[in-house]
Amino acid sequence: GRAGAAADEGPVAGKLRTGKSGGCDGSGCQRNNLQVNKFFGGRIETDHPCLSRNTECDETCPCDPSICPNRRVHGGSVIDYGADLEERDVWGFDCYTRRNIEDAVIECGVFGAGVPIPSEKDKPARDLCGPEAIDRTAAFVDDVLMPAINANKTERPWDLRTTLDALIEGNDGPGVKEACRAIRDRIENSGLNYFRIHPKGCGVICVKEGGIEKATFVSRYLGEVYLSSRWFELQDAIKKFNPRQALNDFYNIVLERPKDDPAGYDVLFVDAAYKGAIASRISHSCVPNCEANVVSSNGKLSIAIYTSRHIKKGEELSFDYSCVTESLVEYREAICLCGKERCRGSFLSLADGSAYNDVMNTHHNFLHRNAILLKSCVEPVSAEDRNRLARFGFKSSLLGFRGGDLPDWVLKWLSYTLQYIEEEEKILPDSLVAKYPHIYRSLEQAKIEAQGVRDQRIQNLA
Repeated sequence: GRAGAAADEGPVAGKLRTGKSGGCDGSGCQRNNLQVNKFFGGRIETDHPCLSRNTECDETCPCDPSICPNRRVHGGSVIDYGADLEERDVWGFDCYTRRNIEDAVIECGVFGAGVPIPSEKDKPARDLCGPEAIDRTAAFVDDVLMPAINANKTERPWDLRTTLDALIEGNDGPGVKEACRAIRDRIENSGLNYFRIHPKGCGVICVKEGGIEKATFVSRYLGEVYLSSRWFELQDAIKKFNPRQALNDFYNIVLERPKDDPAGYDVLFVDAAYKGAIASRISHSCVPNCEANVVSSNGKLSIAIYTSRHIKKGEELSFDYSCVTESLVEYREAICLCGKERCRGSFLSLADGSAYNDVMNTHHNFLHRNAILLKSCVEPVSAEDRNRLARFGFKSSLLGFRGGDLPDWVLKWLSYTLQYIEEEEKILPDSLVAKYPHIYRSLEQAKIEAQGVRDQRIQNLA
């Protein structure tokens, strides 16, 4: 994308350049598809020596560019956007509707022993039916019901009963008719308000016969590119102009320079609100089928969207937005409609609240912060400080200031602040579980949240 402000074109172009390059021996580039074990946290787990470093093959690699699958970001996707993907209005439901749908199906027994399992007080049917019935019910919702909702061509797609009626009439899959009738009966008894379907706007649906293979490059995330300082100036102006608007539209994404780049870590913002591509239409999901990764391609950094698993025909493409907010109001308004079994309830992660304040007040309060500032002004920058900065990727791209290095006291202050961020990540999960047991049902879930808070803190420093 282009710089969001004309005066920033030079700095933006410089920060989009990368010193990372390929260097494989070409032995892993003979296949049609990339061999990826998994995508996680912006990283790619694969045996391919270039891709494992989030780098495409280039002129330093002996592989044939015409057949190498690790050159798609530069060379273009194999996906035919007109024939394989379709942009259309998409629909979803929240985690509470998901629970109501699953309860109706589980209790009818169609995916279990074949006999009804009524829920009793303190004994819900899902605790009595066994894991196989729960897994088959989840598969029905994900693979049958959700695609059918997005394929609903009636004038009432928001009414789940119209989708259920279509499935009852036209789908002969095992247990589908019985499951749909059970949900319909529950709607009639409990009311449609407990089974709300909501519009999500324009999304992207796979319409390719046979679906799209795992690790397929979908598209680059394109838009206007802003320096972090310019972006936050813009956001402050928007909030001042629209003080009542708590939650902005999410057409922006963060491009984080890789820590292993010779120039190190930095942050740019890509805004696709006015200029973009198909990637900006992809919806959020807490259990996504795509992953956004910053990839080095022919000397330039790009945000590349890959499929993280096989995507079936009729399935909506999605990736985890991984956005963090410090506003409890924003967090509560950001209701997630992905409808997945492990939906977090909000498409934002919360970096605030009493749990966060407890950690801050104990380990990084007003006196701590002022002491850090004072010590930064009188203590020299040590080898340990420089190692910590390098470990977080704080190098020339971020530390360069109008062509020179930042003052030593700033480097010292950054080191102290990064030290606290490391400590907070270790302490925060237990605090979140203790304060919000209804949100964080496991320590692992809280650890994921703490990682998001850490990433947000580092972004804020940049």
